[in-house]
Amino acid sequence: MFPCRVTPSAFIAGLFSLLLSACGGGGGDSGPPPPPPEPPASVTIEAGSQSVSEWDYRTPVDITLNLDRTVAGSLTVRLGATGTATPGGDFDLADTEIVIPGGSTSGKTTITPIRDFEEEGDESVTISIDSVTGNGNTGATSSVNLDLVDQGALYADVKENLYAELFAFLRTSRIYDGFIELITTVLNWGAVPSSEATLSFIISTHPNFRDSDFIKHFRIPRLEPGWSIRITQTITWNQLSGPGNYYTILIVEEVEEELPGRGYTNRDFSGFTLGSDFLVPTSCPDYERNSSPDLEDPLLAEQWHLENTGQTAYANTGGEVGEDLGMSTALDQGPTGTGVQVAVVDTGLEICHPDLTDNVETGASYNFNSRIDAQTGTRLWANSIELDPFLPNILGDHGTSVAGIIAATANNGIGGRGVAPTARIRGYNYLTRNGVQHDSLGASDQDPNSANAHIFNMSYGTLGRESNTGQDLIAVLRHGVTNLRSNRGAIYVKAAGNGFNACSSIMRYDAGTDYNVNDEIGCVSSNGDPTHNLP
Repeated sequence: MFPCRVTPSAFIAGLFSLLLSACGGGGGDSGPPPPPPEPPASVTIEAGSQSVSEWDYRTPVDITLNLDRTVAGSLTVRLGATGTATPGGDFDLADTEIVIPGGSTSGKTTITPIRDFEEEGDESVTISIDSVTGNGNTGATSSVNLDLVDQGALYADVKENLYAELFAFLRTSRIYDGFIELITTVLNWGAVPSSEATLSFIISTHPNFRDSDFIKHFRIPRLEPGWSIRITQTITWNQLSGPGNYYTILIVEEVEEELPGRGYTNRDFSGFTLGSDFLVPTSCPDYERNSSPDLEDPLLAEQWHLENTGQTAYANTGGEVGEDLGMSTALDQGPTGTGVQVAVVDTGLEICHPDLTDNVETGASYNFNSRIDAQTGTRLWANSIELDPFLPNILGDHGTSVAGIIAATANNGIGGRGVAPTARIRGYNYLTRNGVQHDSLGASDQDPNSANAHIFNMSYGTLGRESNTGQDLIAVLRHGVTNLRSNRGAIYVKAAGNGFNACSSIMRYDAGTDYNVNDEIGCVSSNGDPTHNLP
C-alpha cells in the first residue's frame, strides 16, 4: 500500500470515490479478483446409424448432441432437417429443440422412418445444428446424414391379391319357455365374391365342444362383397340333454380355396343357461358378494388404460409404458363424475353387478326385448323385466364390461375402478333388438326416458361398407346435441378403430411369406362408419 493523501476540494465527487476505492476505502482489503469467464462448450452431433430402412417402421435412430465440457447453465440447441426425404411423410424427428441441463455433456432426440407404401427410391435427410443458445457454440461436426432405404410399393390394388372374407356372428332373437331362437348372419367382408360355403351350427355342454347335443349344417351361397345371408335356428328344450350351461359355435368354411394356405374359416361363440325350471334366466341374479368400503380395488394395478406400467393385465405380453389415458392427476384429485348420468347403449347391463350396483340409476335402464310383440302378444324374451337389460349370454356382456370401464365403484375391494367412479349409469340393450336406436339415444321421454341422460356411450360399430347416415338418425343426434342436457346438448361418445384389422381381404405374397397389409394401414376406415362422418 502507498500513502494516500486526498484533498477533497481538488477532485470531483466521482474521482474522490475512485481514489478511496484504490486506497482501500479506509483501510480494508478489496479481496481476490473475479474469476475469468467460463469458456463456451463446443456442441457436436452424431447419429446412431448412417442408414435406416423404411421397413424398420417405428424403430427410432438416436440423434445425440455432445458437449466437450460442462457448463453451469443450460444450453438450447435447435435442429433443422433438409434433404430429399419429407418430414412427417418419410420420417419423424421427435424434437427440433433440445435443452441440455447445466452440468450435463449430452442430449438426445430420435428420428423414426415412416412406411408410406410408395415406390419412390432411396431418400436422404440431413440433420444439422441450426443454433445454440447459452454458453456454447457449434463444433466441428455440425450435421449428420442418414439414408432412408425405400422398400417399394405393396401393390395392395393387384386383383390377384384380393380375396373374400366371410364373417359370421350370432345373436339371440327370442327366448320362450320352451325354445330359444338364434339368428346367424354371414357377411362377405372381403373384396371379391366368395365361393360357396358351409355353415356348421353346434351346441354342446362342453366349452371345448368335446360332445355335441345339437349339430346342423347349412349351405351358404356365393356372396358378393358386402352381401350377407341370415339364418334363423330354433332350438327346443327336448333337443337338449337337460338343465345346465350350453355353448354354441358357428364355423364357416368355404368350399373352394382361392389362395394357397388360406382356410377361410370364421367362427363365433355364444352360449346360454337352461335353469332347473327349464327357463333361460333373463333378469340379473342376486350376487352373494358384498363390497368392503375403503378397501383398495384388487384389479386396479392391471387397468392399463388408467396407468400403463407395462403390466400384462393377464395377457401373454405386457403393454407399452405410458400408452394410457394420461389422466393420473385427474383420477387422484377428481372430479369423479358425481351428478353425471351416463347411458350405456350396448348389448345390456348387469344392474346387480357388485362393482356397478351402487352407481346404477334405479329404474332408468331398459330392456327392449321385454316389450310385447304386436304379432304374438308375448315378450320376445320370456320372463324378462322391462327395467332390467340383462343379457342371457354365459360368455359375458359387452355392455357390462363397458359400464365397468366408465363407472365401476372405486375402493370397494371388488374388481377395478371406473374412469368416473361416482357417475350414475343405466343400460339400454339396443344391440340385441333392431329398430330401437332412436329410443336409446335421447329421442324418447318414456319407456325409456333416454332424454334425461347427459352422456350416451356407443361402444359399437357397423358391419358392412362405408355409407352415409340416415336422415332420421341425423335428426335424433342433432336434437340431442342441441336440446338435451338442459339445452346445453347431450354428449355422444362413439367407438372407433375396432375395424382396423377386422378383415384381411388384401394380401401380398413376398418370398413365400404372407404379408398382411392390414397390419399397417387397416382395412375399414373409422370415418367410413355412417355414424362417424357427422359434424
